[in-house]
Amino acid sequence: MAVFYVVGNFLRATFWIQRNAAAVTPLDTIGIVDRIAHVTVSYLQYLVKLFWPAKLAVIYPYWMNAAPDWEIWNIALLLAAISVLCVCLLPRKPYLAVGWFWYLGTAVPIIGLVQVGETAMADRYAYIPLIGPVISLVWLVSEKWKHDTFQKIILGPSAIALLTVLAILTRQQIHHWKNTVTLFEHTIEVTGENASAQDCLALGLVKERRISEAMVHYRIVLAIDPNNFSAHLNLASLLPQFGRDQEAMQHLETALKIAPDSTEALNNLAWISATSGEVGLRNGTRAVLLAERACELSHNQKTIYIGTLAAAYAEAGRFDEAIATAQKACASAEKLGEKDLLKKNRELLDLYRAHKPCRDVPEKIAPVAPG
Repeated sequence: MAVFYVVGNFLRATFWIQRNAAAVTPLDTIGIVDRIAHVTVSYLQYLVKLFWPAKLAVIYPYWMNAAPDWEIWNIALLLAAISVLCVCLLPRKPYLAVGWFWYLGTAVPIIGLVQVGETAMADRYAYIPLIGPVISLVWLVSEKWKHDTFQKIILGPSAIALLTVLAILTRQQIHHWKNTVTLFEHTIEVTGENASAQDCLALGLVKERRISEAMVHYRIVLAIDPNNFSAHLNLASLLPQFGRDQEAMQHLETALKIAPDSTEALNNLAWISATSGEVGLRNGTRAVLLAERACELSHNQKTIYIGTLAAAYAEAGRFDEAIATAQKACASAEKLGEKDLLKKNRELLDLYRAHKPCRDVPEKIAPVAPG
């Protein structure tokens, strides 16, 4: 009973934390029937990875656990048969029931009944549930081959050989964790079509200043998932560096349709609308509306958004407001110790005082991590 009490509290805590982080997938996105099918397959998959730890990945896409109905029913019957067998053997081999039901119970928070995000499985959370099958296996082997001679001749060398193999496999797996790029290249290699892994790989490439390669992977993300918000936002942050403001604006417009209150998308679209070197793309009136909304949602606490609003006012010909807003941006940057932003906004302030709008000022917008 204590185990189920702990599991229940763990499940409630997991649900509460992830729900408040907006990470819990609602039932109208993944229905209860699909979840039960996913749970059934996942119980078997975790056991398979315990005994054959191959093709491990940091993110498994949800589709990887998709299976035809007949296969799901067969897996469900197998799990039920194991449960019945453990109950039948309870008087003679109680450790089988202890290990098996430990696994079934402690895996509930990670098995997908409450779906968190889009990942199908999480190896990193499986260590506690898999203690159960290991307990059962150890006791079974110990009871079956209890003679000292067999243990010394067979079990000892076998254990050493197994540990050696696992050490080699662990070393190979650690190599994939060298950095973000190697980690997610491996993830894509073993999982195939994986939008989240592609998104993370692109982010790693940006950090290594491999911008052109990053853009390729963001486009792959959008080919897999056209409504991927972070891919639209991050790709739009890179395109202006190649003089492709119009394409960047298209991605930002799409991002705002997906998340109308995204301050990043509002700010970035306002910046391009106010400062683009392409005359046909500039729209001071709309830039002001977008920038004002970004400042409102951020409670006027972000220097970069205030600076964008000043640029929007300047493009709209409202230079008195541009000057006053740029002064606020300078004050905010000074207060927050943002030296680069302070320097930039002081330069822009001089520009607005001369009644000149901002043009072709490169704005390095850091990509956001996928949520």
